Amino acid sequence: MYILNDYVDLKIDVQHPEKRHRPMASGQLSPRTALVFGGCLLFGCMLVSYRISHLFSAVLAAYFLLNIAYSTILKHVVVIDILSISMGFVFRSAAGGLAISVPLTPWFLFCTLVLSLFLATGKRRYEYRVFQQHNRLIRRVLFRYSDKILNALSIVTAVLTILSYSVFTLTSKHSHVLMCTVPLVVYGIVRYMVLIDSTDLSGSPESILIRDAHIRYTAILYVALVVTVLVVFG
Repeated sequence: MYILNDYVDLKIDVQHPEKRHRPMASGQLSPRTALVFGGCLLFGCMLVSYRISHLFSAVLAAYFLLNIAYSTILKHVVVIDILSISMGFVFRSAAGGLAISVPLTPWFLFCTLVLSLFLATGKRRYEYRVFQQHNRLIRRVLFRYSDKILNALSIVTAVLTILSYSVFTLTSKHSHVLMCTVPLVVYGIVRYMVLIDSTDLSGSPESILIRDAHIRYTAILYVALVVTVLVVFG
């Protein structure tokens, strides 16, 4: 799906300050070769997933169709574009649960949705900033956004992420100890919001995770606490 999306966005990615270094945009990889290879990966993935679970395979097929719709149509529709990205992460989470036979609670899936919305909004804010500062159109949909809308979306999705994660911990079987991770989530989200307002790192959430020491250590501590809870309390 990333190969297909890069192929559809090829002409736009060439003008992007970061994406122009991607294999197809930089000319290092033939688009035809990439599409053939991607098609083989998709066929193999669907074949293996069908042998694991029919429902798992159906979720992957739905994810595939969603991404086709996003790459061709939905990415050009304001708000629907970031909702589509977020639903993709929900499908991934659901597929992961089905693959290892672990039931996922509605609150976990909702938390995944709003967290993805929060991160996707941060990416749009970065792209909108590039559009304003360099008059470089990265996506046509940016014409429909504004600082006011993106700031409001960022705040709303941040609050929803914190609330949904808090409810998720309260409804889990380890609620009495898992709640200790809530302050870390709050700090990580607020820290991210500070960074996307003061730096250009918001174009890549993974870059913030790696390059910002505060978020990096917060993430490490979060993982350590969760693992401890699962090991000690079963």
